[in-house]
Amino acid sequence: MSINGIRKSLRRNGLKSRRKVKTNFVSKTNKRLRLAWAKKHKHLTIADWSRWVFSDETRINLWGSDAESPGYGTTIIEGSINSGLYVDISKTSLNDTLEHFGKTPSDVRFQQDGATPHTSGITKQWFTDNGFNLDEIMDWPPQSPDLNPIEHVWHLLKLRLNKCPTRPSTKEELERRINIQW
Repeated sequence: MSINGIRKSLRRNGLKSRRKVKTNFVSKTNKRLRLAWAKKHKHLTIADWSRWVFSDETRINLWGSDAESPGYGTTIIEGSINSGLYVDISKTSLNDTLEHFGKTPSDVRFQQDGATPHTSGITKQWFTDNGFNLDEIMDWPPQSPDLNPIEHVWHLLKLRLNKCPTRPSTKEELERRINIQW
């Protein structure tokens, strides 16, 4: 029997082909935490949300915030991120981004997820020493990348990079392409 014959037979018997929709598994506990977070923040205005600086890493090992100017808020990283490296990135890229926009830690609400390098003692100490409110920074529900607007930025950046006819052959070429697209 041919493929088309199989399809016709399945359709005659009421079966339809479908692709499974990709979803992230979120545990019941984390669903409750996400809902609580949403309820806690539902009253925020556009002005309130504009104070937030969203951050995250992506698989091309790029740390970034949602800064509006090209080149600000990005750091290319080789290898994986640990607490020491994350603090170093915060000392440079985060502080440079805030300075560029004339902001201080008390002017913004910095967001980061619950990854170990973000929540370690070394990292918490650095944020405390540099004027950030830990209660606000650590208030992010687990398993919630979809709540972070920068995830959409990463997606668009990767789409643009993938449109290039060739892959970058050096780190410098990747940096150049990212800076053009950013």
